[in-house]
Amino acid sequence: MMLSGESSIEGDDNEKMPGSSSHQLKDDMKKRPTNNPALFSFDLEGTGKDTDSSKIIQVHIKAPNGNEYDTLVHPGIEISDDISKLTGITNKKLRDKSTFAQIAPHVRDFIQNNRGDSTEVILVGYNARSYDIPLLANELLRLTHRNDEGLSISSFADKVMDVYLLIKDQEVWDNSGKEMPTTKTLNSVYCALYGNDAKNLHSAKGDVIAMNKIMEKLDSDYSIALERYTYPISYEGVNLDTLPKEERKLAEAARFREQCFAQRNPIYKDVNKCKEIINGYQSRLKPTESLEDNAGHWGCHEIIDSKQTAYFRTSKKEINILLHIAACTALNGVVITDCTDFKQMRTASHICQNARCVNPKHLCWETMSYNLSRRFCYGYAKCDNKVGPNVSCVHDPRCMTTMPVEQWM
Repeated sequence: MMLSGESSIEGDDNEKMPGSSSHQLKDDMKKRPTNNPALFSFDLEGTGKDTDSSKIIQVHIKAPNGNEYDTLVHPGIEISDDISKLTGITNKKLRDKSTFAQIAPHVRDFIQNNRGDSTEVILVGYNARSYDIPLLANELLRLTHRNDEGLSISSFADKVMDVYLLIKDQEVWDNSGKEMPTTKTLNSVYCALYGNDAKNLHSAKGDVIAMNKIMEKLDSDYSIALERYTYPISYEGVNLDTLPKEERKLAEAARFREQCFAQRNPIYKDVNKCKEIINGYQSRLKPTESLEDNAGHWGCHEIIDSKQTAYFRTSKKEINILLHIAACTALNGVVITDCTDFKQMRTASHICQNARCVNPKHLCWETMSYNLSRRFCYGYAKCDNKVGPNVSCVHDPRCMTTMPVEQWM
Protein backbone atom coordinates (compact mmCIF):
# COMPACT_ATOMS: atom_id res chain seq x y z
CA MET A 1 0.00 0.00 0.00
CA MET A 2 1.34 3.43 -0.96
CA LEU A 3 0.83 6.33 1.40
CA SER A 4 0.04 9.75 0.04
CA GLY A 5 3.00 11.77 -1.03
CA GLU A 6 4.97 8.80 -2.40
CA SER A 7 5.43 8.43 -6.11
CA SER A 8 5.16 4.96 -7.56
CA ILE A 9 7.49 3.51 -10.16
CA GLU A 10 6.87 1.12 -12.97
CA GLY A 11 6.56 -2.38 -11.58
CA ASP A 12 5.27 -1.39 -8.12
CA ASP A 13 2.95 -3.89 -6.45
CA ASN A 14 0.40 -1.72 -4.65
CA GLU A 15 -2.15 -4.33 -3.57
CA LYS A 16 -3.47 -3.70 -0.05
CA MET A 17 -2.50 -6.44 2.37
CA PRO A 18 -4.92 -7.84 4.96
CA GLY A 19 -4.38 -6.43 8.46
CA SER A 20 -2.36 -3.44 7.25
CA SER A 21 -4.69 -0.45 7.59
CA SER A 22 -3.27 3.06 7.39
CA HIS A 23 -3.91 3.43 11.17
CA GLN A 24 -1.84 0.34 11.94
CA LEU A 25 0.94 1.43 9.61
CA LYS A 26 1.24 4.76 11.44
CA ASP A 27 0.72 3.35 14.95
CA ASP A 28 3.79 1.11 14.74
CA MET A 29 5.95 4.20 14.13
CA LYS A 30 4.67 6.42 16.95
CA LYS A 31 7.49 5.93 19.45
CA ARG A 32 10.36 5.79 16.98
CA PRO A 33 12.94 8.60 16.83
CA THR A 34 12.01 10.76 13.84
CA ASN A 35 14.79 13.33 13.66
CA ASN A 36 18.27 12.08 14.45
CA PRO A 37 18.94 9.41 13.38
CA ALA A 38 16.39 8.53 10.70
CA LEU A 39 15.30 4.89 11.15
CA PHE A 40 14.00 3.12 8.04
CA SER A 41 12.42 -0.31 8.65
CA PHE A 42 13.06 -2.55 5.67
CA ASP A 43 12.94 -6.10 4.42
CA LEU A 44 14.06 -7.86 1.26
CA GLU A 45 12.89 -11.14 -0.21
CA GLY A 46 15.34 -13.05 -2.37
CA THR A 47 15.60 -16.04 -4.65
CA GLY A 48 17.49 -18.07 -2.03
CA LYS A 49 19.50 -18.14 1.20
CA ASP A 50 22.93 -17.59 -0.35
CA THR A 51 23.42 -13.82 -0.43
CA ASP A 52 26.35 -14.12 -2.85
CA SER A 53 24.24 -15.60 -5.64
CA SER A 54 20.63 -14.73 -4.72
CA LYS A 55 18.69 -11.93 -6.39
CA ILE A 56 16.19 -9.55 -4.83
CA ILE A 57 12.52 -10.17 -5.71
CA GLN A 58 10.75 -7.81 -3.27
CA VAL A 59 11.57 -4.61 -1.40
CA HIS A 60 9.64 -2.91 1.37
CA ILE A 61 10.83 0.20 3.25
CA LYS A 62 9.00 2.27 5.84
CA ALA A 63 10.33 5.80 6.43
CA PRO A 64 10.28 7.62 9.79
CA ASN A 65 7.48 9.87 8.49
CA GLY A 66 5.30 6.85 7.67
CA ASN A 67 5.80 6.89 3.90
CA GLU A 68 6.42 3.52 2.31
CA TYR A 69 8.21 2.09 -0.69
CA ASP A 70 6.96 -1.32 -1.81
CA THR A 71 7.69 -3.18 -5.03
CA LEU A 72 8.26 -6.55 -6.59
CA VAL A 73 11.50 -6.96 -8.56
CA HIS A 74 12.26 -9.08 -11.62
CA PRO A 75 15.39 -11.09 -10.70
CA GLY A 76 16.33 -12.02 -14.25
CA ILE A 77 16.01 -15.72 -13.41
CA GLU A 78 13.19 -18.14 -12.65
CA ILE A 79 12.43 -18.48 -8.94
CA SER A 80 11.99 -21.93 -7.42
CA ASP A 81 8.71 -23.50 -6.33
CA ASP A 82 9.98 -23.49 -2.73
CA ILE A 83 10.47 -19.72 -2.78
CA SER A 84 7.06 -19.22 -4.37
CA LYS A 85 5.41 -21.30 -1.64
CA LEU A 86 7.31 -19.44 1.07
CA THR A 87 6.69 -15.89 -0.15
CA GLY A 88 3.58 -16.20 -2.29
CA ILE A 89 5.54 -14.57 -5.12
CA THR A 90 5.35 -16.41 -8.43
CA ASN A 91 7.25 -16.09 -11.68
CA LYS A 92 4.02 -14.85 -13.26
CA LYS A 93 3.81 -11.97 -10.76
CA LEU A 94 7.39 -10.97 -11.51
CA ARG A 95 7.18 -11.25 -15.29
CA ASP A 96 6.44 -7.57 -16.03
CA LYS A 97 8.20 -6.00 -13.04
CA SER A 98 11.25 -3.76 -13.14
CA THR A 99 14.72 -5.17 -12.57
CA PHE A 100 16.87 -4.24 -9.60
CA ALA A 101 19.06 -2.13 -11.88
CA GLN A 102 15.97 -0.07 -12.74
CA ILE A 103 14.68 0.40 -9.19
CA ALA A 104 17.99 0.88 -7.33
CA PRO A 105 18.16 4.66 -7.92
CA HIS A 106 14.52 4.99 -6.84
CA VAL A 107 15.21 3.10 -3.60
CA ARG A 108 18.15 5.37 -2.82
CA ASP A 109 16.12 8.50 -3.66
CA PHE A 110 13.19 7.35 -1.51
CA ILE A 111 15.49 7.05 1.50
CA GLN A 112 17.22 10.35 0.90
CA ASN A 113 13.96 12.22 0.22
CA ASN A 114 12.34 10.91 3.41
CA ARG A 115 15.20 11.29 5.87
CA GLY A 116 14.14 14.80 6.87
CA ASP A 117 16.90 16.81 8.50
CA SER A 118 18.61 13.74 9.98
CA THR A 119 22.36 13.57 9.52
CA GLU A 120 22.40 9.78 9.84
CA VAL A 121 20.31 7.07 8.18
CA ILE A 122 19.91 3.65 9.80
CA LEU A 123 18.26 0.68 8.09
CA VAL A 124 16.37 -1.47 10.60
CA GLY A 125 15.89 -5.11 9.69
CA TYR A 126 15.46 -8.61 11.13
CA ASN A 127 18.66 -10.61 10.60
CA ALA A 128 19.65 -7.74 8.32
CA ARG A 129 23.39 -7.92 8.92
CA SER A 130 23.57 -11.55 7.83
CA TYR A 131 21.06 -11.49 4.99
CA ASP A 132 19.41 -8.26 3.80
CA ILE A 133 22.46 -5.98 3.82
CA PRO A 134 24.81 -8.50 2.10
CA LEU A 135 22.03 -9.28 -0.41
CA LEU A 136 21.56 -5.58 -1.19
CA ALA A 137 25.31 -4.89 -1.28
CA ASN A 138 25.98 -7.77 -3.66
CA GLU A 139 23.21 -6.67 -6.01
CA LEU A 140 24.73 -3.17 -6.07
CA LEU A 141 28.18 -4.64 -6.63
CA ARG A 142 26.95 -6.59 -9.65
CA LEU A 143 25.65 -3.35 -11.13
CA THR A 144 28.98 -1.66 -10.48
CA HIS A 145 30.91 -4.33 -12.35
CA ARG A 146 28.64 -4.00 -15.37
CA ASN A 147 29.24 -0.28 -15.76
CA ASP A 148 30.77 2.73 -14.08
CA GLU A 149 27.44 4.08 -12.84
CA GLY A 150 27.06 1.74 -9.88
CA LEU A 151 25.73 2.73 -6.47
CA SER A 152 27.59 1.95 -3.25
CA ILE A 153 25.78 0.57 -0.21
CA SER A 154 26.93 3.62 1.76
CA SER A 155 24.91 5.89 -0.56
CA PHE A 156 21.75 4.24 0.84
CA ALA A 157 22.44 4.44 4.58
CA ASP A 158 25.11 4.94 7.21
CA LYS A 159 24.33 2.08 9.59
CA VAL A 160 22.21 -1.04 10.03
CA MET A 161 20.26 -2.04 13.13
CA ASP A 162 19.64 -5.78 13.52
CA VAL A 163 16.49 -6.58 15.53
CA TYR A 164 17.36 -10.30 15.42
CA LEU A 165 20.34 -9.60 17.67
CA LEU A 166 18.19 -7.54 20.02
CA ILE A 167 15.68 -10.34 20.59
CA LYS A 168 18.51 -12.61 21.80
CA ASP A 169 19.25 -10.11 24.60
CA GLN A 170 17.84 -11.49 27.86
CA GLU A 171 17.62 -8.03 29.41
CA VAL A 172 15.00 -6.79 26.96
CA TRP A 173 12.83 -9.82 27.71
CA ASP A 174 13.21 -9.31 31.45
CA ASN A 175 12.11 -5.69 30.99
CA SER A 176 9.09 -6.79 28.93
CA GLY A 177 7.91 -9.32 31.52
CA LYS A 178 7.70 -11.98 28.80
CA GLU A 179 9.64 -15.23 28.48
CA MET A 180 12.21 -15.43 25.68
CA PRO A 181 11.15 -18.09 23.14
CA THR A 182 13.49 -20.98 22.39
CA THR A 183 13.44 -20.31 18.65
CA LYS A 184 14.09 -16.81 17.37
CA THR A 185 12.10 -16.76 14.14
CA LEU A 186 10.06 -13.65 13.49
CA ASN A 187 6.79 -15.50 14.07
CA SER A 188 7.90 -17.29 17.26
CA VAL A 189 8.98 -13.97 18.79
CA TYR A 190 5.73 -12.29 17.70
CA CYS A 191 3.75 -15.18 19.20
CA ALA A 192 5.61 -14.92 22.50
CA LEU A 193 4.70 -11.24 22.74
CA TYR A 194 1.15 -11.16 21.33
CA GLY A 195 -0.16 -14.70 21.77
CA ASN A 196 -1.04 -15.19 18.10
CA ASP A 197 0.69 -15.63 14.76
CA ALA A 198 1.86 -12.64 12.74
CA LYS A 199 0.11 -12.08 9.42
CA ASN A 200 1.61 -12.17 5.95
CA LEU A 201 5.10 -13.28 7.02
CA HIS A 202 7.69 -13.93 4.30
CA SER A 203 6.34 -11.00 2.35
CA ALA A 204 8.63 -8.00 2.74
CA LYS A 205 5.81 -5.78 3.97
CA GLY A 206 4.42 -8.37 6.38
CA ASP A 207 7.86 -8.92 7.89
CA VAL A 208 8.37 -5.19 8.43
CA ILE A 209 4.98 -4.84 10.16
CA ALA A 210 5.71 -7.80 12.46
CA MET A 211 9.20 -6.52 13.26
CA ASN A 212 7.91 -3.06 14.17
CA LYS A 213 5.26 -4.58 16.44
CA ILE A 214 7.98 -6.60 18.18
CA MET A 215 10.00 -3.43 18.75
CA GLU A 216 6.96 -1.78 20.36
CA LYS A 217 7.03 -4.44 23.08
CA LEU A 218 10.76 -4.94 23.54
CA ASP A 219 12.44 -1.59 22.84
CA SER A 220 9.81 1.01 22.02
CA ASP A 221 12.21 3.97 21.99
CA TYR A 222 14.91 1.95 20.18
CA SER A 223 17.46 3.02 22.82
CA ILE A 224 18.89 -0.46 23.49
CA ALA A 225 19.05 -1.35 19.80
CA LEU A 226 20.77 1.94 18.99
CA GLU A 227 23.35 1.41 21.71
CA ARG A 228 24.08 -2.32 21.31
CA TYR A 229 22.92 -3.62 17.95
CA THR A 230 23.61 -0.88 15.42
CA TYR A 231 26.62 -1.25 13.14
CA PRO A 232 28.30 0.71 10.35
CA ILE A 233 27.46 -0.31 6.81
CA SER A 234 30.83 0.91 5.57
CA TYR A 235 34.03 -0.02 7.43
CA GLU A 236 36.20 2.48 5.62
CA GLY A 237 39.02 3.67 7.86
CA VAL A 238 38.22 1.13 10.60
CA ASN A 239 40.95 -1.12 11.97
CA LEU A 240 39.19 -4.48 11.72
CA ASP A 241 41.52 -6.09 14.25
CA THR A 242 39.89 -3.94 16.95
CA LEU A 243 36.45 -5.44 16.29
CA PRO A 244 34.90 -8.36 18.20
CA LYS A 245 35.44 -11.70 16.49
CA GLU A 246 31.75 -12.14 15.61
CA GLU A 247 31.64 -8.75 13.91
CA ARG A 248 34.94 -9.03 12.07
CA LYS A 249 33.75 -11.56 9.48
CA LEU A 250 30.87 -9.35 8.35
CA ALA A 251 33.14 -6.31 8.46
CA GLU A 252 35.74 -8.03 6.28
CA ALA A 253 33.09 -8.89 3.69
CA ALA A 254 31.84 -5.29 3.76
CA ARG A 255 35.40 -3.99 3.35
CA PHE A 256 35.95 -6.33 0.41
CA ARG A 257 32.80 -5.03 -1.30
CA GLU A 258 33.96 -1.46 -0.75
CA GLN A 259 37.25 -2.24 -2.46
CA CYS A 260 35.49 -3.95 -5.36
CA PHE A 261 33.32 -0.88 -5.74
CA ALA A 262 36.35 1.42 -5.57
CA GLN A 263 38.07 -0.52 -8.36
CA ARG A 264 35.55 0.78 -10.88
CA ASN A 265 37.58 4.01 -10.86
CA PRO A 266 39.08 4.36 -14.39
CA ILE A 267 42.44 5.25 -12.82
CA TYR A 268 42.93 1.60 -11.82
CA LYS A 269 42.57 0.59 -15.47
CA ASP A 270 45.70 2.56 -16.40
CA VAL A 271 48.89 0.78 -15.28
CA ASN A 272 51.16 3.69 -16.19
CA LYS A 273 48.97 6.14 -14.27
CA CYS A 274 49.09 3.87 -11.21
CA LYS A 275 52.89 3.68 -11.43
CA GLU A 276 53.01 7.47 -11.62
CA ILE A 277 50.80 7.77 -8.52
CA ILE A 278 52.91 5.35 -6.46
CA ASN A 279 56.19 6.92 -7.58
CA GLY A 280 54.85 10.28 -6.48
CA TYR A 281 54.72 9.03 -2.89
CA GLN A 282 58.27 7.65 -2.73
CA SER A 283 59.52 10.60 -0.65
CA ARG A 284 56.78 9.98 1.94
CA LEU A 285 57.35 6.26 2.36
CA LYS A 286 58.82 4.92 5.56
CA PRO A 287 62.39 3.55 5.09
CA THR A 288 62.53 -0.25 4.74
CA GLU A 289 66.15 -0.91 5.72
CA SER A 290 65.16 -1.70 9.31
CA LEU A 291 63.69 -5.10 10.14
CA GLU A 292 61.11 -3.45 12.34
CA ASP A 293 58.83 -0.54 11.57
CA ASN A 294 56.23 1.18 13.70
CA ALA A 295 53.48 -1.23 12.68
CA GLY A 296 55.58 -4.32 13.39
CA HIS A 297 55.67 -5.38 9.72
CA TRP A 298 58.98 -5.95 7.96
CA GLY A 299 59.59 -4.52 4.51
CA CYS A 300 56.23 -2.74 4.30
CA HIS A 301 55.96 0.69 2.70
CA GLU A 302 53.84 3.07 4.76
CA ILE A 303 53.13 6.78 4.42
CA ILE A 304 55.14 8.26 7.28
CA ASP A 305 53.08 11.44 7.78
CA SER A 306 49.65 9.80 7.69
CA LYS A 307 47.39 9.14 10.67
CA GLN A 308 45.15 6.77 8.71
CA THR A 309 44.81 3.44 10.49
CA ALA A 310 43.63 1.35 7.55
CA TYR A 311 43.92 1.55 3.75
CA PHE A 312 45.67 4.76 2.75
CA ARG A 313 43.28 6.98 0.82
CA THR A 314 44.22 10.11 -1.09
CA SER A 315 42.49 12.29 -3.67
CA LYS A 316 43.42 13.91 -6.95
CA LYS A 317 41.04 16.33 -8.62
CA GLU A 318 38.29 15.28 -6.16
CA ILE A 319 38.72 11.58 -7.08
CA ASN A 320 39.43 9.29 -4.13
CA ILE A 321 42.28 6.86 -4.69
CA LEU A 322 43.19 3.83 -2.60
CA LEU A 323 46.97 3.62 -2.89
CA HIS A 324 47.20 -0.13 -2.26
CA ILE A 325 44.91 -0.78 -5.26
CA ALA A 326 47.02 1.54 -7.40
CA ALA A 327 50.17 -0.22 -6.18
CA CYS A 328 48.75 -3.65 -6.98
CA THR A 329 47.77 -2.47 -10.47
CA ALA A 330 51.22 -0.96 -11.00
CA LEU A 331 52.95 -4.31 -10.47
CA ASN A 332 50.32 -6.94 -11.33
CA GLY A 333 48.34 -5.25 -14.09
CA VAL A 334 44.62 -4.47 -14.29
CA VAL A 335 42.21 -6.76 -12.43
CA ILE A 336 39.31 -8.17 -14.46
CA THR A 337 36.21 -6.27 -13.28
CA ASP A 338 33.40 -7.67 -15.43
CA CYS A 339 32.60 -10.56 -13.07
CA THR A 340 29.08 -10.54 -11.59
CA ASP A 341 29.57 -13.37 -9.07
CA PHE A 342 30.66 -11.90 -5.73
CA LYS A 343 32.55 -15.08 -4.83
CA GLN A 344 34.74 -14.71 -7.92
CA MET A 345 35.41 -10.99 -7.66
CA ARG A 346 39.00 -10.08 -6.85
CA THR A 347 40.62 -7.12 -5.18
CA ALA A 348 44.05 -6.10 -3.89
CA SER A 349 45.13 -8.42 -1.07
CA HIS A 350 47.95 -7.79 1.40
CA ILE A 351 50.05 -10.92 1.78
CA CYS A 352 51.82 -9.05 4.60
CA GLN A 353 48.52 -8.59 6.49
CA ASN A 354 49.34 -4.89 6.95
CA ALA A 355 46.44 -2.80 5.64
CA ARG A 356 48.58 0.38 5.61
CA CYS A 357 51.21 -1.11 3.30
CA VAL A 358 51.54 0.17 -0.29
CA ASN A 359 54.56 -1.95 -1.28
CA PRO A 360 53.54 -3.45 -4.67
CA LYS A 361 55.51 -6.62 -3.87
CA HIS A 362 53.24 -7.22 -0.90
CA LEU A 363 50.04 -7.08 -2.95
CA CYS A 364 48.21 -9.40 -5.34
CA TRP A 365 44.70 -9.85 -6.76
CA GLU A 366 42.65 -12.38 -4.78
CA THR A 367 39.07 -13.41 -4.04
CA MET A 368 37.68 -12.63 -0.61
CA SER A 369 37.63 -16.26 0.57
CA TYR A 370 41.26 -16.78 -0.45
CA ASN A 371 42.23 -13.49 1.15
CA LEU A 372 40.52 -14.31 4.45
CA SER A 373 42.02 -17.79 4.56
CA ARG A 374 45.41 -16.14 5.05
CA ARG A 375 44.35 -15.16 8.55
CA PHE A 376 44.60 -18.81 9.57
CA CYS A 377 48.05 -19.47 8.11
CA TYR A 378 50.76 -19.78 10.75
CA GLY A 379 53.80 -20.91 8.73
CA TYR A 380 56.31 -18.65 10.50
CA ALA A 381 55.53 -16.61 13.61
CA LYS A 382 56.97 -13.15 14.24
CA CYS A 383 58.08 -12.51 17.78
CA ASP A 384 60.65 -10.02 19.07
CA ASN A 385 62.18 -9.58 15.61
CA LYS A 386 62.66 -13.33 15.27
CA VAL A 387 60.92 -15.85 13.04
CA GLY A 388 60.51 -19.55 13.55
CA PRO A 389 58.90 -22.44 11.69
CA ASN A 390 55.44 -23.60 12.60
CA VAL A 391 53.44 -25.21 9.79
CA SER A 392 53.82 -24.92 6.03
CA CYS A 393 51.94 -22.28 4.05
CA VAL A 394 49.69 -23.49 1.21
CA HIS A 395 48.97 -20.07 -0.28
CA ASP A 396 50.29 -18.81 -3.59
CA PRO A 397 51.94 -16.39 -3.25
CA ARG A 398 53.04 -17.44 0.21
CA CYS A 399 51.97 -15.44 3.23
CA MET A 400 54.78 -13.16 4.27
CA THR A 401 54.49 -14.33 7.86
CA THR A 402 55.72 -17.72 6.56
CA MET A 403 58.87 -16.36 4.92
CA PRO A 404 62.36 -15.71 6.34
CA VAL A 405 62.82 -12.02 7.08
CA GLU A 406 65.25 -11.43 4.21
CA GLN A 407 62.57 -12.41 1.67
CA TRP A 408 60.36 -9.61 2.92
CA MET A 409 62.71 -6.81 1.94
